[in-house]
Amino acid sequence: MTRKCSDKSVNKAAFLAQKPDIDAALADGWSIKLVWETLVEEGKISFSYKTFCGYVARSIAAEKRPSQENIKEDKQAKSKAKTEIRGFTFNPKPNLEELL
Repeated sequence: MTRKCSDKSVNKAAFLAQKPDIDAALADGWSIKLVWETLVEEGKISFSYKTFCGYVARSIAAEKRPSQENIKEDKQAKSKAKTEIRGFTFNPKPNLEELL
């Protein structure tokens, strides 16, 4: 039995193969549209501009997302900082020094 690859997986693989070049071009100030046009003209990719924009957006979002280790460290720091209970505490015997 042979397994046929979907167009989506082929397109994603083509994008990932060109990802270092795409990242470098975007870092150099090239527009996304110009990068896409260049790759299509060179025959390196054959999918739509809309699909290309989606891949680029997900790629950029993945780079900006904090790693799991950073999230765990932040949660541990927050849990240590919350040892004091905040809020109102009612004292039925008023302290005259605080009232003046």
